[in-house]
Formats: sequence, structure tokens, C-alpha cells
Amino acid sequence: MKKFKPPTPEEIQTVFSSWNRYKGQGNWKSHRELTYETETAIKDVLKHYTVEQICKAIDNYALVLLSKNCIWSYAWTLYQFLIRSRPDNRQEKQFWRFLENNFIIDDYMTIEAIKARAAKRQESYKKIEPPVVPPTPEEKAELRKQFDELMHRKKPEILSPEEIDHRKKEQIGKLALKLV
Repeated sequence: MKKFKPPTPEEIQTVFSSWNRYKGQGNWKSHRELTYETETAIKDVLKHYTVEQICKAIDNYALVLLSKNCIWSYAWTLYQFLIRSRPDNRQEKQFWRFLENNFIIDDYMTIEAIKARAAKRQESYKKIEPPVVPPTPEEKAELRKQFDELMHRKKPEILSPEEIDHRKKEQIGKLALKLV
């Protein structure tokens, strides 16, 4: 939920335009003008949700209403979309189900669409990568040689600070003896 601040006319217009973006598609109920009741409903919803959240809910509703693969058929006006309550819970608005965190497309898909998607997913599992070709005896010998070289390489010594100091003193002592 967002902190309340009075919505700007631009925010109201953005929600209204988002709704009318689907004008002429399927049985979508677009609007010619922004009525007082629709503007009031938008203002009320903007008290609790951001413009982006409402526009995403509108997009999700459009996806469900306009898709051949979905069973949703309730074509609402923007006003109805924003104020309609669930029959079993008057406090919960219908549009809440279309908010991004609540929206699950599978809840609206037809059985055939779900089966088709499952079959497509199953088909993609059948695609197997080409088998790995084992190396030839010559390649095996070269790999073995490279491996042996790596394993027999002299590993660098890791010295403690005390050992480093001790070795420096020894080297300085040897240099001092050469100079004398």
C-alpha cells in the first residue's frame, strides 16, 4: 500500500487512458469520457494503490477477458472493475484478483489451454542435447599428458610473515658476508 496523497489529474487520466487502450477489442467496455462516478472510483483506488499497480491490474484483466484461452467473460466498465466487491466478501474488491501479486493466469485458463501448454512443455523436455563424442586415443593421451604436467608442477610456497622475515635476514646476512 502506498502513502495517501491526493491523486493528480495526470494520474487519473493515466488510469483512464490505460483502460481505454483496449477499446474495440473483443467485448471490452471502453468509455468516451471520464464521468464523475468513474473519476471518484479512480481517486478512491489511488488512495491505496499506485498508478502502475492499477494499470497492471487492468492489463491482467484485459489478458483474461480478451484471450481465447481464458474462460473469463465478465466485461465490466472501468467503474465496475474498480468498485465491484466479491459476493462472499464485501470488503474485498474484484479488481484485487488482477493485481500483480494476486494474479495467477492458470486460474482463468480453459482446460484445453492448460492441456496444450502442458503438452508443449512435455515436448520441450524431449529435446535432448546431442551426445558427447568420446575423445580419440590420441586426444586421451594428450589430455593425460596435460593433466600430469599440471599435477607435477611445483606449487608455490605459502610463507608466514615470520618465515619471510627470517629468510630476509638470512639473505641480508649472506650479502653482508660477501661484502666483507
